[in-house]
Amino acid sequence: MKKQKKGVVVTFYTTSAAMEWEAACRAAGIEGKLISTPREFSADCGIAWRSPAGYRETLETLAGEQKLETERICEER
Repeated sequence: MKKQKKGVVVTFYTTSAAMEWEAACRAAGIEGKLISTPREFSADCGIAWRSPAGYRETLETLAGEQKLETERICEER
């Protein structure tokens, strides 16, 4: 089984918020992709964003500056 690298996960209440987040990250050149939400974080809309480790502060800044709706931003363990 392939071991997943740790990163930063952003969860959302709605699918539309996840899609808006993806567009904002792409426009800002932020690495990452939409994934199925890991159960350890949430089960709300079922879609999350994962960026490589070290991006948490960048993602928090993006969310604040663009007033993007998120459930939470957390680091994988």
